[in-house]
Amino acid sequence: MPGPRTRALLSCLLALALAEWGLREVERRLAPTGGLPVGRPLYVALGTSRTQRGVVPEVVEAALARAGVRDPWVANVSQNGTTHIGLLQLYMQDIHPRMDGSLDPRVLAIEVRSAGLNDRVQATAREERFLSRNRLDVAPGQGGPRLDPEAWATGLLGHLALARAAEIRARWQAPARFSTEDWQEGHRGWEPWEGTRPEDLRREAWAKRYRGQLLADLEVGGVQLAALRRLVRRARDDGWTVVLVRAPVTEVHRGFWEPADRVLVDAALRRVTEEEGLTLLDYEADHGVPEEEFWDTHHLATPGARRFSRTLGAALARLP
Repeated sequence: MPGPRTRALLSCLLALALAEWGLREVERRLAPTGGLPVGRPLYVALGTSRTQRGVVPEVVEAALARAGVRDPWVANVSQNGTTHIGLLQLYMQDIHPRMDGSLDPRVLAIEVRSAGLNDRVQATAREERFLSRNRLDVAPGQGGPRLDPEAWATGLLGHLALARAAEIRARWQAPARFSTEDWQEGHRGWEPWEGTRPEDLRREAWAKRYRGQLLADLEVGGVQLAALRRLVRRARDDGWTVVLVRAPVTEVHRGFWEPADRVLVDAALRRVTEEEGLTLLDYEADHGVPEEEFWDTHHLATPGARRFSRTLGAALARLP
């Protein structure tokens, strides 16, 4: 007969198993589709303000339809001023809970912002809170914190409903928020610029921000790449075909980079795409958008957004 310590351990394990089962049951009953159309192929662009301003769902839909995709549905799920940690958080809160067997997820196009791979950039308070609940695995020799048993265990437990307890509770308490998001109505997440386009593309202001902050002391291969890997794997588990996208920027913007830093980022991104078996659609330089169709050095104005969306839609239609 098991002793007191063994019985206590078994009781704890049973309690955890019951809690996990209960949370999964609650999650299952929370209308996971959340207003997403059933029976239509789903395409989602997940990204930062470059995607928010530059991907027009209705134009991408038209390009997909011309290429033979029947009745596609496209959304632009973006967040201004986010890193790849923030993209993982956005996916887990806004998209992952809606995935179930009734949907037809086709392609999740994840924007990869080169400067957003810099582990030296300070995470936002929102991202810090997310990181405090979700340790990200970082392989030895890739920079940042090293792989350790705690990180491994946290990554393993991250698939449990218990790890999503806060998000499940939020959905239970405010189900209306998950029934309709901004990216499910109207322009489906696209936010065109309003007002007068700056003639100088705000060159000096953006050069100061990138050279002085976002690209300073560049360090790549740590927590930001780990977040990207976690996002890719979670999305694949949910049924998506994942593709990485580099959004268009101007020649002026590319000039903010030191050549050695560009080589470092390109090598890290190439390693991820090869190891994860991903397609990278790289439009940073080869995009065909004239400078006059940009709003500033790295955000598209409406004409450029429509032009780029046609290109992106055609490329997504060619994916296997």
